[in-house]
Amino acid sequence: MCGIFSIFLKNPAAAGGSELFRYGGRTESLRELAFRQSSKQRHRGPDYTGLVVDMDAGQPFVSEDGTVLLTANGEIYNYRQMAEAVNGVRKAGDGEYVPRSDCDVIIAYYEQFGAEKLMETIRGMFAFVLYDKKTDHVLVARDPIGIIPLV
Repeated sequence: MCGIFSIFLKNPAAAGGSELFRYGGRTESLRELAFRQSSKQRHRGPDYTGLVVDMDAGQPFVSEDGTVLLTANGEIYNYRQMAEAVNGVRKAGDGEYVPRSDCDVIIAYYEQFGAEKLMETIRGMFAFVLYDKKTDHVLVARDPIGIIPLV
C-alpha cells in the first residue's frame, strides 16, 4: 500500500541539496534528511525504497497559478460532481475546468470553496497533503474510515 511523505521548506531555494539543515541535533542535506525520514514508512511496500519526485506522473499536482500543491493517493468517487460545482462558479472568461485526474479536482475545489467545504463534500478512499503558499497552510486529510491511512 502506498504512503505519502512530504517535507515543507520555508525557503524552497534550499531544496537544491547543497544547503545543510539542522534537525534533531543533526546536520544533514535535504536528501539525507528525506531518505532517513522516509525509512519510517518503507514497510508499507516492497516495490520501491527511496525518493521520488515524479513531475511526469503529475505529482505533486500544482494549481493553475502555482500557489497550491497537492500530493494525493486514492480514488475520489464524486470528482465529476466536484468538477461540475467548480465550473458552476468559475468566471465566464476562465474557461471550463477539466480535471487532469480524480485527485486533481481537490485543488480546484479547495480554491473555489475552501478547506471546510472540501472536507464536507469529498467522498472516496484517499489521503492527501495540500499546501497553500498564499496562506502558508497545510491541509492533511484522509478518508473518514482510514482506507488510505496516514502514518
